[in-house]
Amino acid sequence: MKTKKGSIGICLTVFAVVAFALIGCGSQGSSKGLKVNIGYFNNVTHGQALYMKQEGTLEKALNKGATSTEDEVSIRWNAFNAGPAEVEALFSGAIDIGFIGPVPAISANVKSKGDVTVIAGASNAGAELVKSAGSAIESVKDLDGKTISIPQIGNTQHL
Repeated sequence: MKTKKGSIGICLTVFAVVAFALIGCGSQGSSKGLKVNIGYFNNVTHGQALYMKQEGTLEKALNKGATSTEDEVSIRWNAFNAGPAEVEALFSGAIDIGFIGPVPAISANVKSKGDVTVIAGASNAGAELVKSAGSAIESVKDLDGKTISIPQIGNTQHL
């Protein structure tokens, strides 16, 4: 059985390796060190990003061996409401890396002709089909001919 702490540790390790691989992707401003812009959603399906942002665990891991300010990595966390907006930020260079759902990730990969790739999975599930109390719908078959809503075209629920 996996523990919450163990899962977070695995995610941090994978993300730290990826972040180190992105050293060339960050922006070098007038101040010293490397700046990495990370996209994420401010919701429970992106719990790993929320945890890393709140606790500063990624910054701590990346800066563990830093001997000067020139070696330090600073992270700017950029919140998005939906995958398509995060993909556009990635294409424009506003972010270097991001936590994103599967449909926007696949769309970005296709649009970029493979330049944008999925480098690691960070969560399993998180999107659910729900119904209101008292609804007669008992299975997906009951949705035939019905209208359902999704947050935005191009996001995970759109699949």
